[in-house]
Amino acid sequence: MCFDRLELPSDLSGTKILEVGCGAGDWGRLLALRQATVIGVDIADAVIACNQKLNADLPTYSSRAGDVENRALFPANSFDAATCFNVLHHFPDTDAVIENLAHWLCDGGVVYAVEPNGGNLTNRISKFVRRLIAPVMTRLIQDTGLATVNEVRDHSMPEYLQVFARHGFECTLKMSLLRADPFPRVKPFNSFTVIAVIKWMLNKMIAHSPVAPINRGNPLVFKMRKTGRPRPAVGTA
Repeated sequence: MCFDRLELPSDLSGTKILEVGCGAGDWGRLLALRQATVIGVDIADAVIACNQKLNADLPTYSSRAGDVENRALFPANSFDAATCFNVLHHFPDTDAVIENLAHWLCDGGVVYAVEPNGGNLTNRISKFVRRLIAPVMTRLIQDTGLATVNEVRDHSMPEYLQVFARHGFECTLKMSLLRADPFPRVKPFNSFTVIAVIKWMLNKMIAHSPVAPINRGNPLVFKMRKTGRPRPAVGTA
């Protein structure tokens, strides 16, 4: 559903796309099947090895190990677009990553992004609780998928607008997606059941609350187009 909301063209012939934090290449594969030339990059060598095996059948998809905080990874104006699907919140210095994207993208190039919503109350409470219990339950948090080792910070839409604008991008699409999850199963009854029920209730309350519409849903879905004109962000709601 997130992929569809980004309004990517069905035919991407002649388009060169950078898949940031590509992992196994799930998103990049979809783009390559739309005839785009896609280069995936991920910092983990083992992940790239897996990616290359899974996507060996796609001649227009390739991947390599690398750190997107390193400007020298690609020459300037190398790509027509970049995708950031659940990766920007993993970087200690998001500003440096976006600055590099501005360097690697051609003028008019687009960043397609899907990221956790740092302005969503349920998300903020969840992350706060994780930080509280992390010192004594680190292994449990990792094993159950509640968080990953390099999870740093979820950003709000106004924060993304500001940092992208500083590096010459304008926002052409922004929204947050309301969750339509059914009421969680309560059997077996345990701590994870309680957490799921509380999150479900908070999501329902926030969906009908007077908070800014962009903060009601999770995740954020947005597009940023490179204009080459750094400027202060406006219209951050």
